[in-house]
Amino acid sequence: MRVSILLIGSELTKGIVRDVNGAWLAETITSMGHEVERILVVPDREEAIIDALNYALQNSDVVITTGGLGFTEDDITLECVCKALGLGQKLCPEVAEEVRDRYVRLGLRVPKNYTKAAMLPEGSRVIRPAGTVPGVHITLGGKEIFVLPGYPAEVRHMFETYIRSRLEERGVAAIVEAEVEGMTEEEVEEAVRGLARDYPGAYVKTHAGRPVRVTILVRAGSREELERLARGVADSVRTRLSTASLTIREVGSGSCKPK
Repeated sequence: MRVSILLIGSELTKGIVRDVNGAWLAETITSMGHEVERILVVPDREEAIIDALNYALQNSDVVITTGGLGFTEDDITLECVCKALGLGQKLCPEVAEEVRDRYVRLGLRVPKNYTKAAMLPEGSRVIRPAGTVPGVHITLGGKEIFVLPGYPAEVRHMFETYIRSRLEERGVAAIVEAEVEGMTEEEVEEAVRGLARDYPGAYVKTHAGRPVRVTILVRAGSREELERLARGVADSVRTRLSTASLTIREVGSGSCKPK
């Protein structure tokens, strides 16, 4: 699937805060076998957010946004998402009560407008938070939109507990890794140059060092297809680089098989 990441916050566009969400999400999503189409960074301004959302929706199957889900005046992400998708917003009393209870349990003053985080897009699902503000999941017109807060720990929690399993349902991936002694990176790159042509959609990258490393990421719709594809790539690498030491690792499985 094609995935766009939308990072929302004027603190990002002004350089006040350094982004970490975009890099982490892109690395994680790519390792799962999906294609990160764009990473867009926009300020807390309605027209900028809506323009970016429309662009992302036109060019991606999945859109993940971070930032702008708090209680301040510039936290306008939910409103912009609803305008871009043509959805209404409705107060969810249960979510509002959960937000309030979290502040009480933490011994913090409850924000006056705490119900703002419970004004959910119609037809959406709640992503349970690690902190005080929930995320939102919307499925519309074959697209998946995940709206998350901006704190990195909360982004990672919501991704791992909610989003990851949903992306895994849409495909699987494996990484074929090779280490090559006695050759330069240029020589290795020349030897594996045709892999991307022979296996359309595969991502091939060489890494300088001693030994030179090669990483090939392949994607498939099923584990059976993935195993066949990964073994074929490994055999092709062995043909090109007879001295290579190879492993195949299915992304997310933690297993590593020598070849």
